[in-house]
Amino acid sequence: MKPFLLLQVILISLSFAFAQDTANPVVIDIDGQEITKTDFDERFSFFISDMAAKQNMQLPLTEEAKAALEELKPAFLEQFLTEQVVLKLAKERGYELPEGYVDAQLQNLKDQFDDEESYQQGIIDAGIPSEDFLKNLIKEAYLSSQVVTQMRDDLEIPDWRVELYYATHADEFKSPEQACARHILVETEEEALDIIKQLKDGAGFSEMAKEHSLDPGSGSRGGDLGCFPRGAMVPSFNDAAFSLELNTVSEPIKSQFGYHIISVSERKEAGTIDFDQVKEQVREKLRNDILLKIIKTYQDVTPITVNEELLFGAKDATEGN
Repeated sequence: MKPFLLLQVILISLSFAFAQDTANPVVIDIDGQEITKTDFDERFSFFISDMAAKQNMQLPLTEEAKAALEELKPAFLEQFLTEQVVLKLAKERGYELPEGYVDAQLQNLKDQFDDEESYQQGIIDAGIPSEDFLKNLIKEAYLSSQVVTQMRDDLEIPDWRVELYYATHADEFKSPEQACARHILVETEEEALDIIKQLKDGAGFSEMAKEHSLDPGSGSRGGDLGCFPRGAMVPSFNDAAFSLELNTVSEPIKSQFGYHIISVSERKEAGTIDFDQVKEQVREKLRNDILLKIIKTYQDVTPITVNEELLFGAKDATEGN
């Protein structure tokens, strides 16, 4: 090959490589671990899809909804950096995936679909761009869980610290006045009156709720709503729940949902939750608080560079430790 032609080939190759780097630049460096813009954008898109699903937002998202969710990118960045630092900890501590773990988890997921086509559509709908991306999510979830669980279990929280927190955070353990009730929801007052007559004639409340209630949640539980504080229900229901004589059946109570037949089994006065009831919850909270501080401290001393100009269109890149 002639020298001039060889030089042209080299220059073209270098230009192509440079174009690739420009199209997908490194936007985050975590102590030498480089994360490209494509990597970050894929993770953020998955986060957005997951958030939309949890909020029961209509899909596909409107441009207005996308713009609103885009505002979450800075907060997601902080979450993403913490996740990557935890993975760095897992690597440094020698955690590894069990052989075949990812494939087994992937197969478990596939078994939930009728066929390969519905599986592929399912992961697309979930905002997952590829199966490799999904495999990486499974891997990261396992390693993060292992290291975080071990770190949490290693933290010993003595009883005196639990007692001190309980004593100095009394407002957190206030219990509001509550009513414990069940109901049957029907469409018309006539239906409600008919059911009330049957209840007074000896029909079982639970059976009638399962058969007639339009509330699918409580209906399947025999109308049971559990215990709830004053103000948690719509006004007409709330007034009845906190005034009705215990273990009696109300007259039809109208709301925007229809007509309710209510029975209150218990009312609890406002007070303070006993220490023994929350002791282990407080211990777990303290353990989690300390764990988060440990991870945050580790993150603070880890060299992290973020190119905010490429991520957010900011004027300057920032560097933090």
